[in-house]
Amino acid sequence: MGDDILEELNAHALASDTANNGTNNQPAMAAGISLPRSMRTTSFAERQYRAASYRANASAKAKGIVNPPDQEANIEVVEKGQKARRSARQSNMTNPVSIDINSLSVLTLCEVFGQSEDICSPCHIVVDNESGIKTLTQAIDESVKMISDKRKSFGELNDSEISQSSWGLDCEWKPIRLAGKDSPVATLQLSSATSAFLVDLQSICQSGIKAADTPLTKCEHLLSEALTKLLGSLDIAVVGFGVGQDIGKLAGSFPHLPCFRIFQSVMDLHVIARAVYSDTPKDYMSSLQKAVAILLAKRLDKSEQCSDWSCRPLVPSQIEYATLDAAVLHFLLIKMVEYLVSNSDKYGDFFRKHAHLRSSTRLRLLEPVNDGTPKAAYRIQMGSIKSILSLRMAKQTWPTGKQVPDDPEQIPIGHEPRRERKERISTEKRTESTMSRSKQRKLSVKLRNIPGDYSSLPVPGTYLGYTKESCIKHIIGQQVMNSLAEGASLGYNRRGGVLEMSNSWLIFVNCGGHMKNWKYRNDFLEDGRQITFSVNPSKEEEGGLLRHFLAKDTVVPEQEKKVFMFVRPSSNSQFLYCGECTCTKNIPNMNGDGNTNVWLEFSDYDTLVNYSVADEKDSTPFRHLLLHHSQTSQRDSPA
Repeated sequence: MGDDILEELNAHALASDTANNGTNNQPAMAAGISLPRSMRTTSFAERQYRAASYRANASAKAKGIVNPPDQEANIEVVEKGQKARRSARQSNMTNPVSIDINSLSVLTLCEVFGQSEDICSPCHIVVDNESGIKTLTQAIDESVKMISDKRKSFGELNDSEISQSSWGLDCEWKPIRLAGKDSPVATLQLSSATSAFLVDLQSICQSGIKAADTPLTKCEHLLSEALTKLLGSLDIAVVGFGVGQDIGKLAGSFPHLPCFRIFQSVMDLHVIARAVYSDTPKDYMSSLQKAVAILLAKRLDKSEQCSDWSCRPLVPSQIEYATLDAAVLHFLLIKMVEYLVSNSDKYGDFFRKHAHLRSSTRLRLLEPVNDGTPKAAYRIQMGSIKSILSLRMAKQTWPTGKQVPDDPEQIPIGHEPRRERKERISTEKRTESTMSRSKQRKLSVKLRNIPGDYSSLPVPGTYLGYTKESCIKHIIGQQVMNSLAEGASLGYNRRGGVLEMSNSWLIFVNCGGHMKNWKYRNDFLEDGRQITFSVNPSKEEEGGLLRHFLAKDTVVPEQEKKVFMFVRPSSNSQFLYCGECTCTKNIPNMNGDGNTNVWLEFSDYDTLVNYSVADEKDSTPFRHLLLHHSQTSQRDSPA
């Protein structure tokens, strides 16, 4: 050991003895004296602390602080990696109140539908013959008509309308422990807001079918037609809990029924609960029983869950259990949407923003490989091959309403030489990229070259949808839209508030947000007859609109462009069509930003304030918009 280290050790020992005072034989560290650097014990935390101290002192000196304050209380050792991220998630999670499920009262089917227990009429309908299928068909037709009317009135459906029109879906089959193997679906349960149906598939349908082209019986044909209207609808949501297993089982159990080959709007409550209650632990609603206990404060009786569903006739307790599992799904989804309403930062178009929560699934039976034939592989877009009840099925899943993937493509193995993987992927990417850019250039039609169809304009005061695209299509008209080339898209500035057509100007106003921070503020004047709007002349289309207003007295009336306005209270709301408007005054903005304020008057004001829709009998949509704007102005005005 070097002499310099020995000297430091002796000095350290002397200082320790002096500070110790001989108590408990435990030497105390003298102030200002530390071990030599080569003898110190350090840790990762200590090194991070020293680095943080150095950065704090350097920052203080850079700011001109001669004697920086003690930073020890403000320096934290930062955790890194998965442990830090896990700690952050756990610290932000809400600790849910524990619920004793066994202490809750049992939920009944009558309670779900709001009926009294002493009413003699049953709350469920068993579908096991042609008459029952007709009753189910009638209920589905009513639901399809109702959602079609809503679509015509409001355009795109919001979260509440999706939940109110949803159907619950659940299946039951003989448990493996009783059958000794995986069993086909015995019953299919479907439920709307008013009725619950138990479809006895075991009694109606042929069993043990292995070919998709097997002829259908009369009952199977009627049932498939009815269920296709429901399961194949893009607007009616089919809700389940772990529903992926159910729809796979249906397709594998009855591959000859067309209704079980595609499910267009499927929603899994388990996945939705994770998205809606994102600040809760993963097991918060990990089962249907937990979800019912948390949202409805009731207990699901699961005593019939593992009963023998292949025995006929089914006992009343089995029917009650099966239909209840499907009926409660619709109301659980409504409860979750009500929670979104109470949390306005999430409500509005939650399901549209989270497109993965509504999915479409297609299941196709693959051709069996016979002995002596060459083996085959499949290229399956957005899916894979699943083995369901000993059948090979291609399962493809995509967000509802998005582009549908191509059908599975059979590829004989060894049919053609395979390229190296890197070369193949690189070539495919270049081809797809080139085709995509070429397609975008060729199929884009400039909006400014398209005229508006004045003969088919909507009524002022009508909701047209959440996007500018939906509003533009109503002005263009269906006849012009149908005349565009297949796959053509409209080309326009999707972030602009002013758009130009060949014979019209379109103004889009968003009244939401914190008004005191707005750069472009809109105010309603004269009981909503006028609205203010800021125009930036440096922008191409806004400058063109301002020049149009300034030159209105010199333009021939037949050549003058009409100006249409669309207003919505917030970015989570639908655009309200306010009809034609004219400019009554324009004044340059005095804050030096170069903008010009214009006063626009609604030409269709009388129609606008008097037009009402079915869901807003007490107030017209335009009056509701004025009230919302007034409340927002009072909230954001300085005290």
